[in-house]
Amino acid sequence: MTGIGRSRGRGLVRGGGGGWAAWAAAAALLAHAGCAGVRVPAREPREVRPASGEELDDLRRRIDRAAEAYGGVRDYRCVFHKRHRIGGRLQENQRILLKFMEPMHIYMKWIGGAHEGQEILYAPARHGPKGFARAGGVKGRFMPVIRIDPDGYWVRRDSIHDLDRVGIGYFLRVFMENAARAREEDAGALVDRGPDTVSGRPVRVIEAILPAEREKGYYCHRCVVSFDEEHGLPIRIRIYDWDDRLAEEYVYEDLELNVGLTGADFDRGNEAYGF
Repeated sequence: MTGIGRSRGRGLVRGGGGGWAAWAAAAALLAHAGCAGVRVPAREPREVRPASGEELDDLRRRIDRAAEAYGGVRDYRCVFHKRHRIGGRLQENQRILLKFMEPMHIYMKWIGGAHEGQEILYAPARHGPKGFARAGGVKGRFMPVIRIDPDGYWVRRDSIHDLDRVGIGYFLRVFMENAARAREEDAGALVDRGPDTVSGRPVRVIEAILPAEREKGYYCHRCVVSFDEEHGLPIRIRIYDWDDRLAEEYVYEDLELNVGLTGADFDRGNEAYGF
């Protein structure tokens, strides 16, 4: 990996990160930040016109809305897409059935691809600090279910993040911390990239630009976020490293909020699972 997404590095937030009201305030601060210290690498010339006036106010409202919306989320399920750049190479897209319940209940089942059928269950308050994993494909027929560390081989072989950093909430907390710091250093900018469609849903695309110098310790150089027009949450996230290469991409397809997930959805004994 090129430095972005370091699991224990500067610029990451573990846990609540000060609450959703604090995130909203920090995000608004980023919207006020100017362009000082921000540059776009010459290898990818792009128009960068920081938002101002009414346009800036609109972006601020959309960001605030995302924070407020997630504050009301108890659980969700979706088809989760992820791609990470590991060892300089952008990995293939992975499609995963994801169930998430606050606080930190995760069930994932891989759909297609090299790990088809693989399952991971992680709910530390219910099952202790280790998760459960079952291999996919032919291996799953013969290999026993194993306990896994949230930062162990099963998780990190094709991911740059630990298991406890899955989900929309974690992204919002990271955004919060970097937003607050960028405001303090007058080193960030917001760009309105206009309307688009993600998985058939109308979105508004907002780009946050942070300093391109790796040594400054921000999480990334650029983050392009597609906010759903209906519920306001991010459903596509693209993160670029300091060489302006795509380093992380996430899509939350068919996102259903507050569907009433219960402990049974995160129980190893659930008959619908292979544990």
